[in-house]
Amino acid sequence: NTSTGITVIGDGTPGIGATELYYPRGIAFDSAMNMYVGDTGNHRVQKFMKL
Repeated sequence: NTSTGITVIGDGTPGIGATELYYPRGIAFDSAMNMYVGDTGNHRVQKFMKL
């Protein structure tokens, strides 16, 4: 089986910048549709606001 997806943040390259992720694990949305991503490589939860 093949999985397909759409990149909605970044370019798929790992990084440590404010808008980059390094080994993301887990995703959640709040009631305002902001997205939260568990960024295990950077030891943080990154928030991305709905545009």
